[in-house]
Amino acid sequence: MEDRDWLILTLLYENGNITKTAQDLYISQPALTSRIKQIENEFQVKLLIRGSKGVTFTPQGEYLVTYAKEMLLKLRETKENILNLNNTVKGTLRIGTSRFLAEHKLPRMLNSFKEKQTDVDFKIMSSFASNIINLVSNHDVHVGFHRGDDHWLGSEHILYREKLYIFSKNKININDLPNIPRIVHKQESANRGSIHQWWTEKYGQPPLIAAEVDHVNACKEMVIHGLGYALLPSSFVSDDDHLHKYDITLNNGEPLLRIARMIYLEESLELNVVRAFVNFVKSLKFRDKLA
Repeated sequence: MEDRDWLILTLLYENGNITKTAQDLYISQPALTSRIKQIENEFQVKLLIRGSKGVTFTPQGEYLVTYAKEMLLKLRETKENILNLNNTVKGTLRIGTSRFLAEHKLPRMLNSFKEKQTDVDFKIMSSFASNIINLVSNHDVHVGFHRGDDHWLGSEHILYREKLYIFSKNKININDLPNIPRIVHKQESANRGSIHQWWTEKYGQPPLIAAEVDHVNACKEMVIHGLGYALLPSSFVSDDDHLHKYDITLNNGEPLLRIARMIYLEESLELNVVRAFVNFVKSLKFRDKLA
């Protein structure tokens, strides 16, 4: 097997589809099928079971996928360590980020770092905030940018804090929230711990969920059109939206906060490129949004 075979197997396992995998690898479908057949002949086993909805791996195939993932990781680590021996800031920095930070914070940050470190490239993986911790923990990325209160055991640096508010089109009595339709969005799950604490402290019944949407902008639009209230940071809402805003506080008087942070594993700092980037981000000044 060659390193390209390792990539073929891991991508095919993730996609479960030969056509999509061929597209991802920029090769023809017959060429991919031929290469899979050669791998099967080399090990004298059947790797795949083809069905109408895609492909599944045999036990022998899954074993090879595990091996392929390990070899790709070792190859990547070897390349990074060799670059590191030169004591220069060079290589590809892998970053995981939530969608909001990818849109509003990361581009300017990366541009400023690139101006200082011209030999650094970036590989960005955008995902829901709840998945960023997994990306960092599994060494899929060097650094993660995350908003929320998910528990993280590694190193972190707080970028800024912002308050969550209740927003609604019409005036409401927040004591009556359990009886008012609520619009939730998937990004809200990053703060599920603190939101759950606030709700259970204030109310003795579950919320009345009217709709659940993928993106915070869709959530806000539903609120604007009077379909329910939502819990949102003020950075997502402008005066032009003409929404009523209500404070959220815990029983101890503390506001409900969404915290934006950079997370990483301490051992990743052994790489010059990671250490340089982490120190660069720590030198930046972010403003808390607590109004």
